[in-house]
Amino acid sequence: MSQPTNQLAVFNFDNNKVRIILDENNQPLFVAKDVATVLGYKDTVNAIKQFCNGVVIHHPIKDSLNREQNVRVIYEPDLYRLIFGSKLESAVRFQDWVFNEVLPTIRKTGSYQTANTATTTASPVKEYSNSDLQHLKHVYNIPQLAKVLGVSEPQAIQRLYQSYADTANDIKLIDNNTQAILNQFWAVVSQLDLNQINHSKKPYILAISLPEVYALAGQQLPDKTQLQHALQQSLMPKFQQANHVVSSRITNQAKRCWNFLTNSQSQTGATQ
Repeated sequence: MSQPTNQLAVFNFDNNKVRIILDENNQPLFVAKDVATVLGYKDTVNAIKQFCNGVVIHHPIKDSLNREQNVRVIYEPDLYRLIFGSKLESAVRFQDWVFNEVLPTIRKTGSYQTANTATTTASPVKEYSNSDLQHLKHVYNIPQLAKVLGVSEPQAIQRLYQSYADTANDIKLIDNNTQAILNQFWAVVSQLDLNQINHSKKPYILAISLPEVYALAGQQLPDKTQLQHALQQSLMPKFQQANHVVSSRITNQAKRCWNFLTNSQSQTGATQ
């Protein structure tokens, strides 16, 4: 398990301090009590026990009187669990603040930016459970989720799909042969450049032309007839329409595409 360092940063959200330290891999650790307080939990200790499934690390931090106190610190997945459990309207704003302001200041250089120098260290991919990802897909579109996970957009799609496929297999929603075809297809798509194949102008819709995908990676793909049948059962990304005409983001012309929903928070049946 990574150990915390002594590098401390104090952020302010609505006049509430949120203290963050880095572990030895430069991953942010949030002081759990600060987060729970901001999110309106009256019993912060119970909230941490209820929502934080990860390892809660105890780490000494000096208070305003320069006294050393042990505090509980949590990684990002548990931060999001506390956010999801909060009943405050400001929880969404806090989530956006963490995503848009706090994390970029940390990840821009791989460390907190100080007045002198900053050490850059490549950060490992965060380990989110399948349950975490099923929550996150309701909150973020693919570009945002990729930033949260610290991966590329194609990798984010692949990770989401794998998490959903595992869940789907557990309750046997899709037969094994169909699931194998879907696994093969989305694994190939995840390695392609989305900017070259996604014709949708909307961030929560993946609109792809099967002829284009076959032209790019046909030898790696399953039989086209079997694939078309399987894609109509795809759950993540969720199948929407086959051979639907969209106004292409790439060519600005009409293009027949297979549409998939990548963020279920958006309207089902949305096109383009």
